[in-house]
Amino acid sequence: MTTGVVSALNRPVNTGVAEGEAGPTSTVINAIQTDAAINPGNSGGPLVNMNGEVIGINTAIAGISQDSGSVGLGFAIPVNQVRPIAEQLVEEGSASYAAIGATITRSTAGGAEIVEVNRDSAAEAAGLSAGDVVVSVDGETVSSPDQLIALIRSHRPGDEVTFGVLEGGSGDVREVTVTLGEQTSSSVRSGGPDGIGD
Repeated sequence: MTTGVVSALNRPVNTGVAEGEAGPTSTVINAIQTDAAINPGNSGGPLVNMNGEVIGINTAIAGISQDSGSVGLGFAIPVNQVRPIAEQLVEEGSASYAAIGATITRSTAGGAEIVEVNRDSAAEAAGLSAGDVVVSVDGETVSSPDQLIALIRSHRPGDEVTFGVLEGGSGDVREVTVTLGEQTSSSVRSGGPDGIGD
């Protein structure tokens, strides 16, 4: 057992890139940040509050190298994101994640620029196009692609969210309603587009 302080909520954390059949895919979480000591091998353990209630699942640490232990910064997936996925795994044997079906990159204008929109995707249905820059989700500022992925992953397929979008990367921000699509855990493992499209 260890003790620590929760020092940030909703921290976008990229836990690594896995290579699959369709190329690399990032795993990004909207994490609880803590200075409780978490070392390699502790992933999957509970992060609990002072009442002994599980508030997250320990998932990643900040380290100097692959072999280093904790440097005092750990990350946990919030329990409200874990619970529906765990229930789906128990009931169905697989899980699905929210997705918009678009390829994104960092934008010089700030936010996340859409590079490509997949056919028959949530992004296409919402009228998003290559060159559009997402600068907010439900009023929360988006400053990087990782943050956009984390915000999408904090929702469930079928949820409606409002994107603040710079059409073509400039001009006034317009609001776009997006009904989130679905991506299965098997497509994530096989290297398909991640939470919003890789």
